[in-house]
Amino acid sequence: MDILYFTPDEYHELREKDERLGKVMDIATLRIREITPDLFMTMVKQMIHQQISMKSAETVWGRFEEKLGAITPKTLLNLPIDELQGLGVSIKKAVWIHEAAKKFHENPLFYTQLSTKSNEDIRNHLLTFSGIGPWTVDMLLMFSLARKDILSYEDLGVKNGLMKLYGLESLSKKEFQFYREKFSPLGTLASLYFWEVYAKDFPMDKLPPM
Repeated sequence: MDILYFTPDEYHELREKDERLGKVMDIATLRIREITPDLFMTMVKQMIHQQISMKSAETVWGRFEEKLGAITPKTLLNLPIDELQGLGVSIKKAVWIHEAAKKFHENPLFYTQLSTKSNEDIRNHLLTFSGIGPWTVDMLLMFSLARKDILSYEDLGVKNGLMKLYGLESLSKKEFQFYREKFSPLGTLASLYFWEVYAKDFPMDKLPPM
């Protein structure tokens, strides 16, 4: 199993950036976060999961695996769109998946060289895919490509956790950028802690008053 990993030095570096977040790090125990290095497979799974329940999405994903074996651009391109629909996705999602398979199939070199690309280059490219928005790109960067500096304004858990921690009533994109720069280059690790703070059972009473 591949996991999102940070070194002890990286934890120390983040702790030194902000005293209040450092207190959160003393309290919270992060759960292991699995990553899926296969970007195409992860993207297809994200498309399937959109706007349906987790249980329904996992059922559909199981059908894909049973039908195709390996989820690759080639196996999906070999399956007509109507057969994709038969596995439980809408016509819109079936078209998205076929389009993504075609892009990966036609430009394999780009995807084999992702480790050399900047977050912004990857983001701009992935946003050309139908059905892929800014939040999905951020999650792909974090949990497929294991990029360590992703603090997503589009993620409600991150944003609300940050607001909760610092006692903010609102947070504009410009204001959020201040925190993104503050916690760089460890935005992803900071995100994990903001998710913890956002959880209902996080013991805010153990933090010093603002």
